[in-house]
Amino acid sequence: MVAEATTHRQSGDWRGACAAARVDVHLDLAAIRRTHGSALAAEVEAYLRCFAPDLARWHAPRVTEATGEMVAAHTLVLVRYPGTDANAPMLFLRTPPYVDGAQRLSLHFGTDRRPADHLPQYNLTWWDHARHLWDAEAAPELLEWISGGERLPFHTRDGRRLETGELPGGEPPDRLTDPVGWTEWTIRDAAADYSREGWASAGITVNVDPHARIRIWGTNHLTGVGRISALRHALDHPRAPRWPRAFLEGMDHSFPPRPVLTRASDGEYTLTLGDEADGVIPCAWWQPSPDLELLRTGQLTLPELHPLVRAALFPDAPESADMASPTVDVEPGYVRCLGTWHELGWRDGKLASRASHDPAEVARERMLVVLGAPSAGCSDVIRSWRDSRGRLPRRLRLLRAHALALARHGDARNLARLLDDGVELADCRDRFGCGLLFHAASLDDAILIRRLAEPGLALDGYSLDGLTPLTKAIRDHASVPVVRALADAGVEPGIDSRGVVDRELPYYDGALDSVLPGRTQGGGADAL
Repeated sequence: MVAEATTHRQSGDWRGACAAARVDVHLDLAAIRRTHGSALAAEVEAYLRCFAPDLARWHAPRVTEATGEMVAAHTLVLVRYPGTDANAPMLFLRTPPYVDGAQRLSLHFGTDRRPADHLPQYNLTWWDHARHLWDAEAAPELLEWISGGERLPFHTRDGRRLETGELPGGEPPDRLTDPVGWTEWTIRDAAADYSREGWASAGITVNVDPHARIRIWGTNHLTGVGRISALRHALDHPRAPRWPRAFLEGMDHSFPPRPVLTRASDGEYTLTLGDEADGVIPCAWWQPSPDLELLRTGQLTLPELHPLVRAALFPDAPESADMASPTVDVEPGYVRCLGTWHELGWRDGKLASRASHDPAEVARERMLVVLGAPSAGCSDVIRSWRDSRGRLPRRLRLLRAHALALARHGDARNLARLLDDGVELADCRDRFGCGLLFHAASLDDAILIRRLAEPGLALDGYSLDGLTPLTKAIRDHASVPVVRALADAGVEPGIDSRGVVDRELPYYDGALDSVLPGRTQGGGADAL
């Protein structure tokens, strides 16, 4: 995806780049020109030429780093255009409306009920001063936002991770003369983020009543490894506004009193709780970089970084436009069975044991399981793989998580490769109870959908919120060929007690009339 989006962007095809990065475009330059004039339309088009949708996807806020779903129904403002009222236009991205929905961003131009610029918003984040998160030309600024210096903390400029003896210890280095060393000290000293002394080392005096202090240290955005250094570097960045008083945005502070930073003439700050301020310091400006933490702990390597991020964080590393794709061993490995180790493998698209089992012994174990006895060995692992409820060996756990991640994030090409390798995927389910067909809208590949349905993938199952694969695809605005592929495979809308199909039919404007015969816009649940 990254390579394809980059090729389109560098050739000036921003629409092609968005399509490759799974960003749906909902703006019309001609309409902008008619409504707002040629000058503003030209400015919007200039921003779109340097817009890197794959980079924006990389930095988009996530519910959890483990599975990678984007925060739902969140607005990311890329550019604010002149105007102080609610009708002033913005260029902005929207995350998926549902956490378990198709992991696609959408690009818009309009007001989006533009809020007051000086108040924190629960479901809106300002990215206009943090262009390194979405602008290919500004991407090199990422290093300065994270470290405040010329190298990434805990690393050399070419990407080598520093040894323990090369890191600062004891007293913190001076923040002004050695910002990178000071950053390393604050991250290594876990107590720094929770103490007045740690905040004081950042030039921030905490002046909060002890009983109210949990309002600051108890929120996700203001505690944790590296919050202090990230905040200080954001305050010092040349692109950051210099407000006399600014709200410090956090999810737990949508209502007053909120954390307020007051700037003194010498550049130092005081942190209090208050009701009034001149602006907002969005958490996106200063939240600790997940990339830094994953690199520091060895969970992420240089080849796995987005190329623009890698070039920004490691300026002296060899240049490469490629990005390593996540891989996983498709061989199931061994399992303890009948007092010895048996090898598992894939046979005719099914998980099976490569060891010979006495048919009488297998029948006996099945009977014991029917009577309530626990299963063990090969049969237990095979049953756990198919019903997604039991325990699995590590290799199979990683393989199932990998397959679900590919489907969730729309990597149809690599998911097809797993099928080519003979991996059984019929009953893989995620934490929402969704099998692979529930991610049809993300995959957006009708041929793959038909292929997944062939080996007996659950067609009539329900997710935890009562949706079938077809209902969920329509809710997530899957393409008509994908919806048709699901219907042709025999997937039904089900009871649909929530009326999802009827609610979303207007989006398709009659295109599903032949796919769902008898169900027309406004036809109701009984129209089927």
